[in-house]
Amino acid sequence: MNRFQPLLAAVLAAATFVAAAEPAPLTLEKALQIAAQRPPEMLLAATRGLPLRLMASPSTTGIAAADAARLELMARFFEVILTDMDAVASGERMSVAYGHWDRLKARDPESAETLRANLLYRDLLSRRNAAQMNQRLARSGLALAMGQAGKLSPELVEPEFPANDPGSAPDILQPAAPSRGTSAAASMLDHAHTAAMLELDWLLRSERPRARARIDLAGRLLDDAREQLAAGGPSDLGNAMAATVEAKRDELSVEFAIQLARAKLAALTRARK
Repeated sequence: MNRFQPLLAAVLAAATFVAAAEPAPLTLEKALQIAAQRPPEMLLAATRGLPLRLMASPSTTGIAAADAARLELMARFFEVILTDMDAVASGERMSVAYGHWDRLKARDPESAETLRANLLYRDLLSRRNAAQMNQRLARSGLALAMGQAGKLSPELVEPEFPANDPGSAPDILQPAAPSRGTSAAASMLDHAHTAAMLELDWLLRSERPRARARIDLAGRLLDDAREQLAAGGPSDLGNAMAATVEAKRDELSVEFAIQLARAKLAALTRARK
């Protein structure tokens, strides 16, 4: 267990806006099983025009409806986890800002410094409330993608990714055999397949190392803040904790994008045969 696991467990248990909820924490596999019981065309119609806020909407042109519905559900499942982390991080930063404003207000409620602190607190409060709104909307979108409108899951289980997942893909850009046929649709599929390979290569080679470097820095700063607090010195522990959640959220966002890119590439490969 790494040092982020207890913090992450608290984050993923933070979704409190529920209605007719699943009786147990929802896994990605369970969500896909539920959705598989319904026609994929119906699921796609239910979420058409409903934008994703934190995940890039997967392009599903040219692939089978079942694959498209699966990609849509994966993106919405991942988005719920990210909104939960955003709500926790924004709440932590709001609390720190409120404490600072409250201390200044007790000394001089009319000073420019106090008024600036009040503005910062109000800004972060608005962001926290927006994050909580996004929690509701993301859960509603996931419920639609599962064919269970109105059944919002209180807690989602973070998917586990293979521990031996390579950090790069040296063979990913090997030329692929062209799809069968010479139609415009076949050419479009070839282009989409190449684009998906390029996206996955960028995520693996560039985005994953960047996100992990951010995790390393956030962990170091959190440890430093805890040591300063234990020594009785000034410590910005609250903001350090928020930065740790934000860094973990960034890392998960990249990992989720990698899983979506791989699923999309597999779908496009099937479509080109």
